[in-house]
Amino acid sequence: PLRPTSISPYLPVSPLSRWGGQYLTRYLRWEGGEGHDPEAPCLLLVHGFAASAEQWQRLVHQLRAQAGGEPLPPVYALDLLGFGMSEKPGLSYTQYVWEAQVVDFAREVMGGRPLVLC
Repeated sequence: PLRPTSISPYLPVSPLSRWGGQYLTRYLRWEGGEGHDPEAPCLLLVHGFAASAEQWQRLVHQLRAQAGGEPLPPVYALDLLGFGMSEKPGLSYTQYVWEAQVVDFAREVMGGRPLVLC
């Protein structure tokens, strides 16, 4: 991560990472609740076409509300290359590019932890 920002404890941290050593990508990270099971898988949310990581904010708040005080593990939402606040380089955007980006993100940023991909 290059530069985390957050304006409220209720909003996610919004760091930047550099994918493939060249392209800036942005993601949102909601910290795990105090006392969450460190062995529980993280949640990785990937937006659809022509969207961004912000589309997941309401879902994360609903998950926390429905957890009824139970601590949730960390939640990540990734801006795919070419969308949201991630860089938009002049390259051919294919499912293979985004697949590689998601796999590398899980390894490099999330540390290879077990995850649930949505």
